[in-house]
Amino acid sequence: MLKLIFFSLFIAVSLCFSGSSLASDKKTTLGYDYIEIAVADVNPDYSPFEDGIGPSFLFSKTLSEALYLNASYTYASLKVGGAIRSKEMTDWTSLGIGARYPIAERFHVIAGVDWQGTTLDDRCESGFGIKLGFRSLIFEHLEFNLSVSYLDLVIEDIQIIGELLFQLSDSFAFGLRIRDYGKWDYSSYEAGLRYYF
Repeated sequence: MLKLIFFSLFIAVSLCFSGSSLASDKKTTLGYDYIEIAVADVNPDYSPFEDGIGPSFLFSKTLSEALYLNASYTYASLKVGGAIRSKEMTDWTSLGIGARYPIAERFHVIAGVDWQGTTLDDRCESGFGIKLGFRSLIFEHLEFNLSVSYLDLVIEDIQIIGELLFQLSDSFAFGLRIRDYGKWDYSSYEAGLRYYF
């Protein structure tokens, strides 16, 4: 999977900085209206457990100048370690509302609350999350996002999400994302295509 990520990164960077017509019309602001389809390689930190690979879907829609709706769903079957050791997890869902505060046109502080849900050993579990982070267009074609969340879902945990988005056009971006969970004891490596509407 690591080779796939680096190969995808190379292709995206090449497209972003090439002189092609695809890369000629770039976004200069941060977009909050999008859908994304990605592939997730979910890696338990406990080495005897195998990775789970599956689809991941993200959605965001502006509600007002300051608020937006966000949702995500990842399907990947794996055994998790940590405090939930040896339980089979098949999916992870979140649905929430976020707030943005522009420090500058290309740098926004974000915060939000979400409902979180997962399936463990065929049993649905739910809880909530509280998020704080930022989104930044660090170069004309490159966006970097980072957030930290407190999760209360079966156990209390901290989730960190780091994301790079390479703008291919006003409508499309290629994304690489890492989600890391402390006590849930796994990381999700994701590569996807985002469409802005």
